[in-house]
Amino acid sequence: MKQTTEQIQKRLKIANFLLIFALLVIFVPPVMKAWEGDSSIPPEYSKMEYVAKETDEFLPIIFIMGILIHSGILLCEEVRGIQTKINGSPPETEID
Repeated sequence: MKQTTEQIQKRLKIANFLLIFALLVIFVPPVMKAWEGDSSIPPEYSKMEYVAKETDEFLPIIFIMGILIHSGILLCEEVRGIQTKINGSPPETEID
């Protein structure tokens, strides 16, 4: 049972890292373009307005990803609590 809870916790961490990576894939390209002052950015937009304009179509996905990351963290804590009840000691892996 101890190995199972540790495996679940590791898989939840991997899922959280993949979600964070996906958020970076959404945000980094427009931010880098704005940071470098690319000439293809329309002059009527400030840097922040440009980033907001480029990422606004992803807002529902970003919202869902945020909920999934938060749920993954809560599930990691719950698995840790279950493992503590089973073993009487905390798991070896830490929640980041």
